Amino acid sequence: MTRRLLALAVIAPSLCLLTACDQARALGDKASICADALGLATLVPDTDPEKTRQAAVEKAEKLRSLAADAQEQDVKGALGTLADEYVDVSKRRAEDLRNFAGWAGDLFRNQEKVRKICL
Repeated sequence: MTRRLLALAVIAPSLCLLTACDQARALGDKASICADALGLATLVPDTDPEKTRQAAVEKAEKLRSLAADAQEQDVKGALGTLADEYVDVSKRRAEDLRNFAGWAGDLFRNQEKVRKICL
């Protein structure tokens, strides 16, 4: 009986430490993913619509990669939504891409959603 209690006394704190470490790792992963995502959350239009289109495609790909690495569903969803918005931007006509005000509102709302979930 004494050995069992001794074993339990040694194992219980170790299990708690592992759980705390897992939680800390998850928070660290979220912080890292969010920092990267927030860095991608700004799309500055170029005077050349093709460059704007290409930047949107690249950002969408990176956001999807980050979403795949995220453990929390709300983070995955927000990053996926922002990636979808960038894909939509990449498919717009050149005239529409020159009209930044026309699509900036949607991007801004999705960027704010990422910021709120991440902070």
